[in-house]
Amino acid sequence: MWAGHILALGHFSPGGDTFGLAFLQLLTAGVGSLLWAGSTGKLNFHLPALVYGSAFYLALACTILAYLGQTWAQARTSPTRTAIILSMEPVFAAIFAWFWIGEKMGPWGWIGAGCILAGVLMAEVGKRA
Repeated sequence: MWAGHILALGHFSPGGDTFGLAFLQLLTAGVGSLLWAGSTGKLNFHLPALVYGSAFYLALACTILAYLGQTWAQARTSPTRTAIILSMEPVFAAIFAWFWIGEKMGPWGWIGAGCILAGVLMAEVGKRA
């Protein structure tokens, strides 16, 4: 699904309306999530206000801005390069976790980060060779 999303966005985003495409993506993800949650469990909307405040912040900062950014950027680069950039997410997560909360990676974490970085380098350098 992730690869299909990147390929579809690579097809429709060049020359397209960034806000319109981002809205369509958010609508599709939202409706799909509600249908999935409703079919697999009990939906509970009676939650503390703090939960709604947190959800609003995460929806804005981590979902809406991310979809807008990806839609805008993908109109200017290839789906392959987008996938490579997005594969760096766990590396950035580890860096931020170390910076903000002092989390340390174990040997498997370093091996995984090395594999991701090696893959990115091979994909980028391999194009030029």
